[in-house]
Amino acid sequence: MKSKWLAIFFAVSYIGVFAVIGLLVAYIGFCDPDTCWHLALGKWIYQHQALPMRDVFSTNVFAMVHVSDRLPLMQHEWFSDLLFYSVFASSGARGLLVFTALLATLSLGILPAILLRRNNVPRAMVIVLTIAATLASGFRMWVRPEQFSFLCLSSLALIQDFTATATGRRALGICISFTFAIMVLWTNMHALFLVGIAYCLLLVCTGFLSGDDYNLVGRRTAIFISAALATLSTPWGSALWSYMMRLLGSSYTHTNKENGPITFHDLTHPTFIPLLLFEVIVWTILVLRHASTSVGALRRRSEPLLLALAGTLLVLFFRRLTPLGLIVMYFAIARSYNLGNEAVSKPDEPEPAVRRWLRQLDMPLGRLGMPGSWLSSSACLLTAAIVCLATSWFMVAPAIPAPSRLFVPPVQALQYLEENQPAGRILNDSKYGSMMTWCMNHPPDIFIDGRFDSFDRTLIADYNSMRLCRPGWRHLLDKYKIRTVFFPAAAPIVLSLKEDAGWHVEFADSDSVILRR
Repeated sequence: MKSKWLAIFFAVSYIGVFAVIGLLVAYIGFCDPDTCWHLALGKWIYQHQALPMRDVFSTNVFAMVHVSDRLPLMQHEWFSDLLFYSVFASSGARGLLVFTALLATLSLGILPAILLRRNNVPRAMVIVLTIAATLASGFRMWVRPEQFSFLCLSSLALIQDFTATATGRRALGICISFTFAIMVLWTNMHALFLVGIAYCLLLVCTGFLSGDDYNLVGRRTAIFISAALATLSTPWGSALWSYMMRLLGSSYTHTNKENGPITFHDLTHPTFIPLLLFEVIVWTILVLRHASTSVGALRRRSEPLLLALAGTLLVLFFRRLTPLGLIVMYFAIARSYNLGNEAVSKPDEPEPAVRRWLRQLDMPLGRLGMPGSWLSSSACLLTAAIVCLATSWFMVAPAIPAPSRLFVPPVQALQYLEENQPAGRILNDSKYGSMMTWCMNHPPDIFIDGRFDSFDRTLIADYNSMRLCRPGWRHLLDKYKIRTVFFPAAAPIVLSLKEDAGWHVEFADSDSVILRR
């Protein structure tokens, strides 16, 4: 009877975490101004049924993303942008939020739960891991293309799990075909398809290092080749790889704090408690399951440890990749149980208390259909959708972009610019540039927006020099023939030009300032 009520508590908690997803997406889904240019580019592609040969928002976009005169500009997230705008066009901002909540529910909850249950991981353990991982990923619940990366990696992990047990050419062919299809979509949706390629290669390497069944290594190699070939299925072919290598080698890729490591100060913040909990649970499970492994079998069973290490390093060194690292660690747990190396108590030894507790909970949770069943999966999707819709309807009206602790949209300033088009070039804050692409019916020639990948590295350096008033910044204003400056009120360039007799304030409020030469 006690186990029954405890199982009900676990089931309610499991469903409840997807209500949290709906709530988070409704509140922070539009807080990133970059959502604006994603929607704006998707709108242009939707209306013109083509990719742009010249950038439609800024004349500064060309050199970095120009492939050839016969190919469109390199906008590698084009399919995500088109899909997001299509959802927006058909169901509005609330529909786009619900769509994002469903993506997060699938990638962080449902697919990992199915993966773990396929390998007989105890249901209570699956629920605890899912809750911790979902809450640890809460800070990435934005309407951004990375949501598709989370979904694609979860799908790829599930396919790799099928590959490990696939028998016969037909089963392998199905796994290869699904991998190819996923990677075609992923490559056209988000730059983090590189993580998917690295993941497939990692599984091949861990198979060799652990001395695993070479038949499995061969199947994984076929999966890797399929994934690699799929990355050529873009409008730019192999040129995409050249572009991605340039991005990875660029110093500006590493100046963004989101792309940097998690610091000790970050870990002391309460929002990182679920991440620490997930890491502790995963490593405790793996260590305990391998503690009684003989030295001779340790090499063969080292793959879960290597995968968990790779996932942990991914989380620690690239904070924005936290959900991807956690998905890799899900697969590590699944492989640990798949290898069947769980220590079994001898007849004369008492059963460990934790294992007995998990076994007692397994049956009542199974009767409730938790987790991983069609019933629980449908309940999770429905819960996330309803809570997201209700929150956006009754608690926080959706705005694109939405104000946040880090960014206040300059709505009145944009209305002023719409009515008073600036003469000559405008130097704008990059976040404001993202807003201008979407919120203005007739945006001016934007100096820069959130697409830092698309702008020449020299131009980004010059933008930062002008914005921060570094040596030579006035010369750069003349070089780029800047006639209008549009920045937050506290920006160094605004404070300096206010004291310059050659400039005057044309518009100002508590959020932003527009100055004219």
